[in-house]
Amino acid sequence: MIRDILDKALSGERLDAEDALELFRSDEIHSIGRVADLVSKKHNSNRVYFVVNRHINPTNICVNRCRFCAFSR
Repeated sequence: MIRDILDKALSGERLDAEDALELFRSDEIHSIGRVADLVSKKHNSNRVYFVVNRHINPTNICVNRCRFCAFSR
């Protein structure tokens, strides 16, 4: 089943939610990583980007409790 999903990704087909769950549950991390790298290079060539987060938090406590950052308490 994993091989079918990886072939689907390599052919450019969109993966659905069930495909994503199968990949998430799989222990074939190396195969998944290799295919992800190939698909990424196919779409993005060899370009990489670096983002500097300049968001300054006015406090170290966030009331939203979204678990996105270290300020969720």
